[in-house]
Amino acid sequence: TKPAHPAFRAGRASSSQSVSGGDAIIFNSTSSSYNLFNQGNHYSTTTGKFTAPVAGVYSFFTHVIYEGLSDGQTMVDVFHMYINNTQAGYSHKRGEYIANETGAGGYYTDTGDLTAVLLAAGDTVWVRNAINGLSVHANPTYCTFSGFLIG
Repeated sequence: TKPAHPAFRAGRASSSQSVSGGDAIIFNSTSSSYNLFNQGNHYSTTTGKFTAPVAGVYSFFTHVIYEGLSDGQTMVDVFHMYINNTQAGYSHKRGEYIANETGAGGYYTDTGDLTAVLLAAGDTVWVRNAINGLSVHANPTYCTFSGFLIG
């Protein structure tokens, strides 16, 4: 790999994040102690956004853990993935939290990806929560957002 090859894997670490519809999910750690990294420092742990340093084809993946859910709570399209201010992808599941079936103890997980997307230099990619009144669990090993330049 090239030293300037943009790539990152960020996790939600220090505390849970309360989110409403439209909020950026902020993966606030790139600490190597959690096997996280931010090669080139193009991901912001403050805004939750990756900024493409160069034009090219990129790939992104996210795994989000929500906590404190009630049985029967809808989680349909719980988050979207955005390029700049345009929705580019959905969370993979289209369901609801059902205790001990889709999760246990109020926890619900969902994934999303943007595979092989063409970005211009300066484009941003981020994960946007879609449902009001949720809490993103602090688990930097499993609650992650990652991306890299393919070429």
